Amino acid sequence: MDNSKATKTYDIKELNLKSVNDLIAFSENIYQKQMLQITKSIINNRKTKFVLVAGPSSSGKTTTSHILQQDLLKVGICAKVISLDNFFLDREETPYLPSGDRDYDSVNSIDWKLFDKCVDELLNNKSSILPIYDFLTGVKRLNNPPTTLLENEIIIIEGLHALNPIINNFIPHEFSAKVFVIPQTSFSSNGKIQLDVFSLRLMRRIIRDVRTRGISPETTLDFWKNVRAAEDLYVLPFEKDADFIVDTTHAYEPYVYKNILSVLLVNHIQILQELLFTLNGLLEIKPSKVPETSLLKEFVG
Repeated sequence: MDNSKATKTYDIKELNLKSVNDLIAFSENIYQKQMLQITKSIINNRKTKFVLVAGPSSSGKTTTSHILQQDLLKVGICAKVISLDNFFLDREETPYLPSGDRDYDSVNSIDWKLFDKCVDELLNNKSSILPIYDFLTGVKRLNNPPTTLLENEIIIIEGLHALNPIINNFIPHEFSAKVFVIPQTSFSSNGKIQLDVFSLRLMRRIIRDVRTRGISPETTLDFWKNVRAAEDLYVLPFEKDADFIVDTTHAYEPYVYKNILSVLLVNHIQILQELLFTLNGLLEIKPSKVPETSLLKEFVG
């Protein structure tokens, strides 16, 4: 078990002394070692049937889940990744916030009754038809092939609320491994934090939103306030319950983001321009240098 938490930083001046290839290899190796530890634990604990992967927005939990899936497959364990988002209540059933917006970020946005039914079927019948949430229509579909949970199979469930204590009502802890995914290492210069982990995640989200959803940096920034408020209530408090904490900070990622954001944020509002100031002193690495197997591909493509 590794659920330690400490304030960690990378010194920018020290990172700048490394060659690009060495910096990338150094970063990827740190992440891969953490994943190997989880894989070994699952192999050694044959009771594990569910791996629960939680973390705040833009932490890398989706890609971490798929990388874990591939790592398990290499040792002969068939793992299937399920997004907790597929268990969203249908849009018309989703509760409202005091602001009048739909509440998509709290634990109340999940159809726990359906989740309970599906988990029970997987544990007792070894098969269940799981939902797929259609984000366009706001309705779940249940016309999918059955998902099995046979002797040599594992279900990886990833989502904001995958470590919420409510999960314990449906999946006994003896059958689960709990993983919390979050960037933990900031970047410092002259002994002071220059780029913190919250700004790092915001950069990830801005880049991904523009690239995959056509959402402007200003819109992401406005939405980010609600995201941060919700995760303080519903996500971050359960980091302490994790069996494993995966630090997804990659030492070279701000170098890549500087290359992207120095162009992307030109002529945007001042607060977004200020994000660029946190990248002062860093060189630039082109996104094409990011390995195809890297977690960072989730954000930079």
